[in-house]
Order: sequence, then structure tokens, then C-alpha cells
Amino acid sequence: MRTRMKRTGAAIALAAASMAVVCQAALAEPPVPGVSGPSAGVENFTLSDQAGTPHELRSLIDASAIVIVAQVNADPVSRDAVQSLESVKSIFRTAEYFLLNSSSVDTRATIAAEAKALGSTIPILDDESQAVGRDLGFTQTGEAIIIDPAGWKIIYRGPASALAAKEPDARYLLFNALVHAVGHRPIEEPNVAVQGARLDISARD
Repeated sequence: MRTRMKRTGAAIALAAASMAVVCQAALAEPPVPGVSGPSAGVENFTLSDQAGTPHELRSLIDASAIVIVAQVNADPVSRDAVQSLESVKSIFRTAEYFLLNSSSVDTRATIAAEAKALGSTIPILDDESQAVGRDLGFTQTGEAIIIDPAGWKIIYRGPASALAAKEPDARYLLFNALVHAVGHRPIEEPNVAVQGARLDISARD
């Protein structure tokens, strides 16, 4: 497992290096008014992470982008997504990153144990009521969204990693989307198919 995770991180790092020129060019160009994407409005929420630290969405107004990825414990797609998120976090440091656990089975204690086992420092938000996962429209593990704090809208939805990508050529789209998001430019492919484990999120009462 550790070998595969290291290879995944190395592959993303290699892709990051090859995209460096594209990234610099995108950030150097003047912003284009309006960012294309799903444009779904996001309501404010406050959730605690695996350490019990609360995080309020609207307090992140100064972030260049907010990335949230659906996660459940012991899920291969989720674990691959964690490694991917750690990699992009090291590159796009002005963005904020979270994992969201809306599982009805996982608890704060088991979520903390999972984070420790993976060696991840990314906050895993405990969505015990499933309300946030439902409102954000998450349906599968490894599904990532990017929120633009300028208008509190979802501007990208797609795979967080290669394992979560339904199409092989979509494996680095989160990286590509962040290049444009932090540069305040339109995202060319704002909706990309995901293939993760289905999330058992109950319908709203």
C-alpha cells in the first residue's frame, strides 16, 4: 500500500513539474471576468475535524480557492485522493484543503486513526449529520470540488486523483483546474466524471 501511494505521489509530482510552464503562464495572464463552472451556490457551514478543531467555510474568504474531497475510511479511492491532495497542497499554497467524511459508520475516533495511519495533515471534517455532504452534492468517494470564495460558488467538480477518474486522461484535471482557479481564470472542464465508491447519504427529510 505504501509503495503504491509513493508511486502515486511521484507521478503527480512529475506531472506538476511538466505543468510548471503552463501554470506560470496562466497566472501571468490578466484575469478573465467571470469563472466558468457549475456555479452552484454554497451555504456556510462549520464542522470539526479529526482533532476536534472547528472550521467555518466563510472564514476562508482570503483563500485563493477551497478544495473539498469526499472521503471514507479504508476506501482505496479515498486514500489515493489523500495523497493527491497532499501533492497539490504543496504546490498551490494559497488555497485551503479539506476532506469531508459523511459516512454514517465512521466516527471521530476512527477518522483520526485513519488520518494518522495515512500520515496526512489535511483536516478531515466530520459530517456526522451528512447535511454538508448532501448540500455539496457529493455522491462518490474521491470526488473533489473547488469553491471560489469570491462568490461562494462551486467552480469545479471532478476526480481528486487518477484512481477516482473515470477517464484515464482526466487524472490531472484537479491540478489543471487549480492552475486556473488560483489565477482567477475560467476552468475549461468544470465537470468531470468520477468513479469512486458510492456514498450512502440519506435524502433530506
